[in-house]
Amino acid sequence: MNWIKSLIIICIPLFIMVFFLELGSRMILDWGDKKNRDYSDYLPKELDRSLPFIAQANGQECIELNTGFNWNQWWGFIHRNLDLECAKKYFSDDTFNVVYMGGSAMFNREAPNFLTTIDYLTTKNLTNVRSINLAESGARHMNMSVRFQRVVSKLNPNLVIFFDGYNEFNSISYGGGPEDDFYWTATGKNRMHQPYRLYIDKAIELSAFLELALVHTGFYKSSRNVSKVEINEIEIEQSALTYLSDKKITETLCKALDIKCVFVIQPHIYGSQLEEHLKIISNYSQNKPSNEMIINKGYDIILERCNDCIDMSKELNNIEQTFIDPVHFSKKGSMKVANLFRKIIVRNMSDIY
Repeated sequence: MNWIKSLIIICIPLFIMVFFLELGSRMILDWGDKKNRDYSDYLPKELDRSLPFIAQANGQECIELNTGFNWNQWWGFIHRNLDLECAKKYFSDDTFNVVYMGGSAMFNREAPNFLTTIDYLTTKNLTNVRSINLAESGARHMNMSVRFQRVVSKLNPNLVIFFDGYNEFNSISYGGGPEDDFYWTATGKNRMHQPYRLYIDKAIELSAFLELALVHTGFYKSSRNVSKVEINEIEIEQSALTYLSDKKITETLCKALDIKCVFVIQPHIYGSQLEEHLKIISNYSQNKPSNEMIINKGYDIILERCNDCIDMSKELNNIEQTFIDPVHFSKKGSMKVANLFRKIIVRNMSDIY
């Protein structure tokens, strides 16, 4: 029993020391919620997290949301599992059928429930329209192009909306290659080639003290810390050209399968002069100081060379309560995007009916 008492005596000051080291590190690194969430314009029902994330009108019964980290052998990270046979029945010959594809901005996880998701807001006032959202967090166009080939092509939808842009530059932002996707750069590569680093990175993600002691001293280079990643313009151009090349392949598939595909370049916050947006940019730049330069230069290259891309890149700039970070939307931002999507759908419906 004496050894237990001795152990407790030793552990108590140790725990106190660790607590204050962690607290001090969080203050130094300014850890905290930098997304500045403002729910003042949400109705109580729109904040009710007991409601489902996917509406029945958007294929709820055909989609299962995974928890944790899941990997598909074809297109990478996967959070939305689609029941293909269910989706085929859901997409009727008598309805106009739409599939959304893209990254986390299209996934729209920031919405508390389906009532403020982009896909629901887009179609809620449209009759005879059914939709399924197959976007995945972190996905580049290449990831979605593979999913289009393996899954969406079998649904034979009337319209596919690709919502791309920002994630084309995530890999180089995290020190990866211009042709790699985010999850391979930030997680997958270490899982495959240096699995021990995955646990170190996870510990650093959870502890400000470990981040300060290991990463900011230069003792350990974490794939999740990007504050000192050096970016050159060649990498930005290669990332943009990768998108354009992948998009060209997708266009060929769309034409071969007689599926109407539209390519939308998604909004980002950079360039907005609104005070609340400038504050978000300032907070975000503390951890990703090169991001504004990467996105601006990368988007310019894509938009200069893509004649049929629908440019929404500046659609939400200088509009209050639209962004919660440089690329994800609040309710008002989602409504703006949904209005633009609705116009695309209605225009394409008129070409058929």
